[in-house]
Amino acid sequence: MAVLLTFLNEQPAWSDIPLILITSGGETTQASLRVFNAFGSSGNITLVERPFRAITLISTVQVSLRARRRQYQTRSLMETLEQRVTERTQKLEETISELEAFSYSVSHDLRAPLRAMQGYSHVLIEDFSEGMDEKAREYIRRILTASERLDRLIQDVLTYSRFTRGDIEVSRVSLEPLVYDIVQQYPALQAPRAEVEIRTPLLPVAGHTGSLTQCISNLLTNAVKFVSPGTSPHVSIWTESIDSDVLIYIHDNGIGIPPAHQKRIFSMFERGPHTAGYEGTGIGLAIVKKAVERMGGSVGVQSEPGAGSKFWIQLAAA
Repeated sequence: MAVLLTFLNEQPAWSDIPLILITSGGETTQASLRVFNAFGSSGNITLVERPFRAITLISTVQVSLRARRRQYQTRSLMETLEQRVTERTQKLEETISELEAFSYSVSHDLRAPLRAMQGYSHVLIEDFSEGMDEKAREYIRRILTASERLDRLIQDVLTYSRFTRGDIEVSRVSLEPLVYDIVQQYPALQAPRAEVEIRTPLLPVAGHTGSLTQCISNLLTNAVKFVSPGTSPHVSIWTESIDSDVLIYIHDNGIGIPPAHQKRIFSMFERGPHTAGYEGTGIGLAIVKKAVERMGGSVGVQSEPGAGSKFWIQLAAA
């Protein structure tokens, strides 16, 4: 019986071999039940006690055979479905890869004519503006502003595309030097334009330096940008340990985000309801979300309109 139990336990998931146990009845019934119970969930057992009619045994065998045939049919169907899923998944991955490559190529190629538009606009403003009336100069400035905005949009699309392509190697990242470098590289984050408070020590995380630099720079520049007119931006950044993870917090004194929009702002081309007068492409937070997810983490925000926002990034501790 031990050999049979081992064999039944080693069945594949689709298999459930039916067993018919014939007993002599009477005094041996309890012994038969003990054998029946010994198989437990491992056996698909039908107990037939003597005396029985021949038709009872025949019908029991027929039922078991039909059940076994259905198991093989189910296995065949599962194999067919698995093959179809594999083929369609492969085709979908190829299509996505082609679309991403196409998007990257188109976005990259669009920047060349845009740079020409920007260059000629600058030439017109710097060298020929004296011969134009104010209306013509305003049109040139609008062309330049629109081309610069489109250029930023293309760069953001390229950045987002980069985070959807290729592998990211996660390793130990020291946050303190990374954050200090970001603040030094962006004039908008420096006094007197803004006050960025770095509450040290910042705990190290398991991440990707380039991706994390993009995430934190996006969040910090958003924090000092989306403030009410006349308000001096103040941003705090600190870390907290939670279980085996690290939470990176970025808290600002900006215009805030209504609860209904706090999930939407992490989607492509989505912006908050009160950001019409602020520059931006609506891709920055989508880049943050994609990059953090590629590093195995998560991102979110706590905010109320007029009360600032507290963004957080959760990554594994280094």
